Amino acid sequence: MTLEEILAARERLLTEARALLTTGTVTNETRTRAEQMIADAETMRRDAQNLRAIDEAQRAAQRQSVAAPRDPVTSSNTNTDLSNDPAERRQQLREIANREVRAVFAAASNRTAMPTETRALTLSADGTFFVPQTIGTPAIARMSYGYVYSMVDRIRTSDGAPMRPPLIDDVNNGFVLNSTAIATTDPTIGQAQLLVDDLRMNPILLDNSLIQDTQYDIVSFLRKASASRYLRSVSKAISQGNGSNIGGLSGFIGGVLTGTIGVIKYADLVALYTGLDPAYLTNAVWRMSQATLGVIMNIVDSYGRPIFLPFTDGANTGFPGALFGFPVKIDPYLPAVASGNYPIQFGDHELGYQLREVSRNPDVPNDGSPIDNINFRVLNELYATTNQTAVVAFARVGGTILNPGGLVAGNPAPITALKVQ
Repeated sequence: MTLEEILAARERLLTEARALLTTGTVTNETRTRAEQMIADAETMRRDAQNLRAIDEAQRAAQRQSVAAPRDPVTSSNTNTDLSNDPAERRQQLREIANREVRAVFAAASNRTAMPTETRALTLSADGTFFVPQTIGTPAIARMSYGYVYSMVDRIRTSDGAPMRPPLIDDVNNGFVLNSTAIATTDPTIGQAQLLVDDLRMNPILLDNSLIQDTQYDIVSFLRKASASRYLRSVSKAISQGNGSNIGGLSGFIGGVLTGTIGVIKYADLVALYTGLDPAYLTNAVWRMSQATLGVIMNIVDSYGRPIFLPFTDGANTGFPGALFGFPVKIDPYLPAVASGNYPIQFGDHELGYQLREVSRNPDVPNDGSPIDNINFRVLNELYATTNQTAVVAFARVGGTILNPGGLVAGNPAPITALKVQ
């Protein structure tokens, strides 16, 4: 459907819904039909908004480009026909968002400010100069950011205005005998404020001659590199905090103290497990670093059996195994086993922490893809005199601990921590 057809169909739906609600007696059936029409009209409004944004992005790309894109994915012949099926529409919106990102990168890779060869010449062993003709697929150094990003509750907002996640303590309220004197039991509501930080990735500087000679998909490489850097940075902030508007899970410090200085024993893990209120066991997991997991794997029960049970599909699921039947997940940013440290946390991390991301496209659903939270900018002119182009990325993120039990001393928290004596 074109933009005009979507707007016309939306107007018809609203007119029919008004007629159902204002003509004659409103029954449950007519009310349901009208509510469905209103919901469909709202979906069409968002579709129209997306099409306008896409058209504007295409016009901007055409104004900035000096050459046609080489990548067929970034072609201006974008299909704007959106499916009426909600699931297919969401997939189409995700593809549109990815095409926008690829278009930005392709715009950078297709700009050659100078026609001359500007690559540095390298002196070969025999004393002659040579220039590499092609560049193959790179080998990239990696470092795990663990699975903490996928463990916490993540929300996406269309703006970065301050918001307050409600925390309500209602643990001590219940039913009493009718003969008991009346007393009010209004819940305690915490007003923690969830703010966002503006994050920046240092620019990726590309030589235009290098771009011409690469034999791999440099657009995909830049997208993966940006997403990886974002996940690594945000995961560390979730675990440790960033000293600004991203609080860390390290704030959960109430829990169990080991019985032996500098050592974790079987009894300590039992105490940590039983210290979590059963209300939070349904979605509970253990969180620890790879080094701490190595310590746990060496702990055995009184019969010499390891208490850690490894999973055979850990490479695919991200769960290396289970402890007391609850999955273990790796967080490389937790401290090692040493006196004074909190190397292990156990509990429901989704109920215990909320990460807020400001989406560059709020109509794309939260499917876990970090690329939807990253805004890319191409620096075309800044490095033009050296025949180079830079790509820089920005994101807006905030996070806070959710601990309604902390509103009243003695109430259970969703996450407990183990401190090494």
